[in-house]
Amino acid sequence: IQRDLQEIRSLLRANAAPPAAAAGDRSVAVAGAMSIGERAAPLTLVEFTDFQCPFCARHARDTLPQIERDYISTGKLRYVVRDFPIGSLHPDARRAHEAVRCAGDQNRYWEMRARVFASPKDVAVQTLTTYARDLGLDVAAFKGCLDSGRHTTQVQADVAAGARAGVTGTPTFFLARTAPDGGDVRVVRS
Repeated sequence: IQRDLQEIRSLLRANAAPPAAAAGDRSVAVAGAMSIGERAAPLTLVEFTDFQCPFCARHARDTLPQIERDYISTGKLRYVVRDFPIGSLHPDARRAHEAVRCAGDQNRYWEMRARVFASPKDVAVQTLTTYARDLGLDVAAFKGCLDSGRHTTQVQADVAAGARAGVTGTPTFFLARTAPDGGDVRVVRS
């Protein structure tokens, strides 16, 4: 983690983009994804995550707060999250991703994300509903969203985008220069 943070620091200090051969000719879509930080930050870090992945949970708990403090809150970095539940390893993860998005419909994405990562093995509907209630969400609307599968297509689209970008495990990160319009970003490092 410290080595990764040092690499981010080095990239932030560098003004010139690395050669195209080192970065590859890739871009990662960020439109419509959840993010924190300024849209105009010079760099964007895109995370593909699985809410039942223990390594993702550890990153969310131990590393992301440091990144928020040192880079996001200072305007140096925009942090974007894309869904990548790995069904073969975590068969209930897709439901967790949909639940977090349903909480996002009520502007509580990040809070629900933190709750799910605090106990990633327990993503039963009853548990997710309890989290929604604890966060002060409209529980009926939350359950309606979850039961309807409103966000299934978005989660599947993120998984497909991750696969096209070469994601094979989680968490996977792409560091990119922010596009002037805040849209898709060109990969600097993955």
